[in-house]
Amino acid sequence: MINFKKESWIVGGVLFFLILGVIFYLNNYIQLKNSKIKSALFTPSLPPVYNLQTTHLTSLANNLKDWELKAKSIFINEKGKKAYAEDLKCVFFNASKKPFIIVEAKAADINLATQSLKFKGKITSRAATGELIEVKKMYWDGEKKILYGKDEVKITRGISYLIGEELEVYPHQRLIKIQGNLKVKIKE
Repeated sequence: MINFKKESWIVGGVLFFLILGVIFYLNNYIQLKNSKIKSALFTPSLPPVYNLQTTHLTSLANNLKDWELKAKSIFINEKGKKAYAEDLKCVFFNASKKPFIIVEAKAADINLATQSLKFKGKITSRAATGELIEVKKMYWDGEKKILYGKDEVKITRGISYLIGEELEVYPHQRLIKIQGNLKVKIKE
């Protein structure tokens, strides 16, 4: 028969709970580290969102519609100041409240406070008069009410096209400006 002293039981109990505590701490530490790695790998470009998702946004100023955006999905962040749209079509209106230019893009970052849009991915647009406008980068300044484009701007009308470096579209004034190293070409 084994004879254990009272002190042995206390030391054994303390060691048991100490080892159990270390195992519990290490298990939680490993789970926390794995969840941080997973969240770092799968975090979208926007801050966390509520389950606030829509497919339609409209920008109004002084009872005048600036733009109307329809998308496959629009995610609005938790503070309601930024949004992200996917597979979208955005119509910009002139002062007569008629469509002036229609922009289609893979995605857009939207600043809801300034009503500004930064289009991403493949961007194509068409003026209400039929011209096709192709550009690499496009941005709507909601405060100035100007649509900017840059990098390989190309406007096609019928068999001719105009190539430039920068684009400015003023929908309310029904004005499209292209500038920088302009070239006019006619398709054969």
